[in-house]
Amino acid sequence: MDEVKPDICCQNTRFDATKPDLPTIEDIQKDNGETEETRICGLETLRQKLKELEDIEACLDEEFLLRFLRVESFDSLRAFQRLKNFYDMQEEMLEMFKHCSIDASVVQSMPYFWALPYRPKNNSALLVVTMGAPDFSRMTFDEKSYLDLIATNTLLMNPLTQMCGVSLIFDWSGFHLNSFLAFKPVSVIRLMNHMLKSYPMRIKEIHVVNIHEIFRIVCNIFYFVLPKELRSCVFFHPNDGWESLHESIPPEILPQEYGGHLEHSSMINLLDDVGKLEKQFGELFRFGYVKTQKLRQSLSLITPGKD
Repeated sequence: MDEVKPDICCQNTRFDATKPDLPTIEDIQKDNGETEETRICGLETLRQKLKELEDIEACLDEEFLLRFLRVESFDSLRAFQRLKNFYDMQEEMLEMFKHCSIDASVVQSMPYFWALPYRPKNNSALLVVTMGAPDFSRMTFDEKSYLDLIATNTLLMNPLTQMCGVSLIFDWSGFHLNSFLAFKPVSVIRLMNHMLKSYPMRIKEIHVVNIHEIFRIVCNIFYFVLPKELRSCVFFHPNDGWESLHESIPPEILPQEYGGHLEHSSMINLLDDVGKLEKQFGELFRFGYVKTQKLRQSLSLITPGKD
């Protein structure tokens, strides 16, 4: 894909850009330790160590391995450990997902995972998760977790997102007791741990909005089990007419529901084509522990049922 420059009506890099202007990308790569030499050496080291694993058939594709090198700032040994953790994570996910089945039309009827069309100054992908949108009478927590996974896998196909990570807005409007009861504390903590230690994604900022005081208590519990470095990236915003949120994210790149200038229709539904997302994820999921190869390769959760 060719370089996508900032849109003239909004001086921010677009979501679908694969790299920003040249001076910016040089600064990003310098901060992350990415040079031609570190890429070559890092890829060689990872491939060599992965080939030595007897119980894992690892993906050796350059684009995939670069995800792990970039998230670990080209520390090859840490990237290798994260890769091993990633394949361990797949085994746990396999147990979670093997009895799940998701009707594609149900997913389409309750969109909850969005990307905004422009990136903030740090060039991270700016995502919105509407926590009250999923109907857990029609979808389990594990099934929602699968949807999150296949969507973020696609996000990480973009090298700019690999380098700059993601920033998230968790919007708790419409979240109620039935939604809360569908959450599995053990699964939530397990997924959180995998995101931090296994998944090749940088989390730059987390913004929490529209949260009811009852659920704020629950969020605080999970907040204090986060590593210190991640807690410093979490921001709870009061109902102050969006002034607090706008101190972190300019209204020019936010939709109107958050006091921004953009139409809701400009938001990008990350689960718009779940069949395509699952196919992309399946290409990756066929790699992993040899003992579960057949089960992994046969995994298919998305069904074209009728709503």
